[in-house]
Amino acid sequence: MRVGLDLSITAFNAAGNARYARCLEAALAAGGDLELVRFELPAALRASAAGARRKALVLYWEFVYAPALLPLLARRARVDLLHCPLPMPVGAPGCPLVVTALDAIPALFPHWFTPAMGLRLRRWLRLGVLAADALITISNRTADDLRRLFPGLSTPVYPVLLGSFLDAAAAGPAAAGPPYLLCVGTLEPRKNLARAIEAYALLARARPDLPRLVVVGGQGWGDVNLVQLAAQHGVADRVELAGFLSDADLGALYAGAELLIYPS
Repeated sequence: MRVGLDLSITAFNAAGNARYARCLEAALAAGGDLELVRFELPAALRASAAGARRKALVLYWEFVYAPALLPLLARRARVDLLHCPLPMPVGAPGCPLVVTALDAIPALFPHWFTPAMGLRLRRWLRLGVLAADALITISNRTADDLRRLFPGLSTPVYPVLLGSFLDAAAAGPAAAGPPYLLCVGTLEPRKNLARAIEAYALLARARPDLPRLVVVGGQGWGDVNLVQLAAQHGVADRVELAGFLSDADLGALYAGAELLIYPS
C-alpha cells in the first residue's frame, strides 16, 4: 500500500502540527508494511520566522500548494491514500483522504487569534474536515467538538491518542542538576504562560526554597513578554526562558523536572 503523507507544515515551524507530522513520518517509515511517499515544500521555501517571507509562503501554501499542487503530486505518485496531518484546503487527490485535527480551537476560541489568522484557520478547519474521507483526532474531546461544529458530518472520526518520541534515557544531565519546575508552550496568548508566571510568583512568596521555573517554547504571535512579567512579580532571577529545544533536550527536561505546569 502506497501512503502519501503531506509534510508541508514543517516548512513553517517545528512544533505542534509539524512535530506531529515528523513523528508520524518516522513511525510510518519504521512500520515496514507500507510504502511511504512524502510530499513537502522545498527547503528553499521554508520560513519559520514572522515577516513578509512567511506571509507570502502561507498564501502560496493556501491558494496554490494545498488546493492544486498537492493533489496533482498525489495523483502522479499514484498513492492509495493521502494523509494530511492538519486540516487544510486540499483539493481532490484522486484517492481516499485522511485528515488529522489536533484541535478545533480556532472555531471554539476565535479571540485567541488575530482576526485574519482566525478567519484563515477556521476556513482550513472547515475545508479540511469536509474534504476528508476519514478524520483522526488526538482526543475524544476534539472528536466531540467536530461533531458539534459540523452537525451533518457523516465522515467517520477516530480518536487516536498520541504517543511520545521523547527519549527519557537522555534525562541524566538534566536530572543531575539543581531541581526545577517545567512549563512548555509556544509564546502566544492561548498557551496562558502569563498565568503560569503569576502562579509561580504566588507560590514563590510562600516557598522561598521553590525550585526555579524553566519555560520552553519558541516565539509565537502576540505581545507575550514573560521577562517583563517575571520582573513585575519579582521572580525574574528564578525564571529561565529556554526557547525552542530539540527533542533530545526536551525529553531530558521533561524527565528531570520536579513537576510540569500546563495552564493552557
